[in-house]
Amino acid sequence: MRINFMARNISLLGSQGKKEENGLYTNAALRYLGDAYSSKAHPDKNLLEWLESWEIEDLSDESPQQTNDFDCGIFTLLNLCL
Repeated sequence: MRINFMARNISLLGSQGKKEENGLYTNAALRYLGDAYSSKAHPDKNLLEWLESWEIEDLSDESPQQTNDFDCGIFTLLNLCL
C-alpha cells in the first residue's frame, strides 16, 4: 500500500492480483487517517468532506505478481522501487 499525503491518494499494489477483499485494506487505511485527522490535526473541520477528498485505487493488476505464499517479504523488497 502506498499513501501519498500531498495528492491525497491511497494505492494498493497487491502482489496476488485484484481481489474483492482489497477494498477492506484501503478503506481501513482511510478510516485510520480520518481518525488521526479528526482527533489530533483538525478536530473542528468537516471530517466527511476531508475523507471524500481522498482517491483510493487498486493497482494490483499493474504490480508484479507473486506466484507463491512463502516469500512475500523478499518479493516486497525486490519490487519496492517499481
